[in-house]
Amino acid sequence: MTGKGSNQSKIDYQLLARRKVTDSLLLLADPQTSRREKEAALRRLVRLGRYTVPVCIDHLARRPGSLDVVIAQVFRALDDPSCLEELAPIMLDSRIPDETKAALLPVFQHYGVDMEAMPWQDLFQDAGRVARRELLRLLDLAAADQNITQQILDELDRMPPDGKLVYTRYLAESRSVHAVPFLAALAWNEDAEIALSAVDGLASIPALSAQRELQALAVELPPGGRVHEAAVRALAARGEGWPVTSSSQPEVRLDQAAVSAVDGAGNRAIWLAYGEPGHSRRPWRGLYLLVHDENGISLCFGTAATRRNTFRQMVRQLRQDTAVLVDDGEYAAALVQDALWRNRRSGNPVPVSFHYWRRMLGLVPFKPYPYTPRFSRRERAEAQEEIGAAQTRRLLEYHEFADWFLVEPAVYDWADRIASRGAPADTVRALLTPSVVRWRRRLALMADFYRRAGKRERFKLALATWLHFRPGQLESLPFAVRLIGRSLEVARGNMREGFDPRLLPEAFGGL
Repeated sequence: MTGKGSNQSKIDYQLLARRKVTDSLLLLADPQTSRREKEAALRRLVRLGRYTVPVCIDHLARRPGSLDVVIAQVFRALDDPSCLEELAPIMLDSRIPDETKAALLPVFQHYGVDMEAMPWQDLFQDAGRVARRELLRLLDLAAADQNITQQILDELDRMPPDGKLVYTRYLAESRSVHAVPFLAALAWNEDAEIALSAVDGLASIPALSAQRELQALAVELPPGGRVHEAAVRALAARGEGWPVTSSSQPEVRLDQAAVSAVDGAGNRAIWLAYGEPGHSRRPWRGLYLLVHDENGISLCFGTAATRRNTFRQMVRQLRQDTAVLVDDGEYAAALVQDALWRNRRSGNPVPVSFHYWRRMLGLVPFKPYPYTPRFSRRERAEAQEEIGAAQTRRLLEYHEFADWFLVEPAVYDWADRIASRGAPADTVRALLTPSVVRWRRRLALMADFYRRAGKRERFKLALATWLHFRPGQLESLPFAVRLIGRSLEVARGNMREGFDPRLLPEAFGGL
């Protein structure tokens, strides 16, 4: 008798909990509900999570369209990625309308799902229409949230050219003023078809911001090119004469720069802080780049307002990981120009995010130009006289060289063959000879970095290592032997932990 009553009480409680979930959902959907009441209802739904999810799923399946947006809000508030498993059948159900599925997309985005990788054609009856509506929603959000802006830029940077072209056309079709900065960035794309579509999009938007971007293109692009001519024609169609200024942005100047040492993969950080002349109390505009010594700019993000103390604190944090050179703006700008030149040379597209932030921050264009460290005869002679080949192994003891080792799959092949510690001469020769030019450039960049930082002893050591690092001398050069020995040790450690890049060679295709 007692057991029966206890079971009845449990069932009643479940029904009561489900009723509370339904009532709370209706409160959230009611426009007459106060903000405080809505916040309380949302907290209650989170607290009743084990009942909230099945009630929401049942409502989506039985009555799609009525509480879609509210349910999406609740699922984000739950902060539980496992709810995506419950949503998957709804997304795959052909009976659920596109509008309901589209309302649920922010949930997947909230939990880090790559929206580009989703099977849109399988999920939606009219995937193109849904994609355009989702884009408009994101544009509205991006206008008020820099994080959403960066998410859009990151997606664009990951897209192949055909994906960028489709996205550009969607932006153009939106005719939204919020699409202007993205179209302006895409107008600088190396792919002429993408750039021309972006110019057409700017021309179709009757906003002053679009006109300014067309003026900037007409002034800053080399005359005679297809994109330049398209911008000039678009201005003429608006009844605009030849523009006399490239931007309405106030003039800015480079106030501070930070450049990190080169890591073992050839990457370095370049941070640029711009201020407005005559306004020393205003926040800086920040441009943050990750550049590769062969492939150019790989990542970029920016901010329109960074407190000066915040920027300096970020530099101090960066110094915990590597050496950083501060206050050499000319050097930093030269490295950005070099990175752009290497983007062009390697065929690696400049990130859309770079063009976006350069325009948004009001910066003048950087002209691609190679940077090659130069060392005088006297500097070379002093380095060779004071630093013998045997001393070059010391270079790898410095903190900024902690991650200097080879990671390509060939290292793992040799690690399988060689059970003992160390690096035999044939191993050193086989692994370093194909990439000797790459490693020589990194050594030259580090020597140049030390020289500019005023670290004379490290400069001489890096320069001497660079001078000795040549084909035919590698197998007997202590620096090279230690570099390969370290690489083999790292490979063995990774394999013991179950990581082997030979199982995913596409991830190492650029090495």
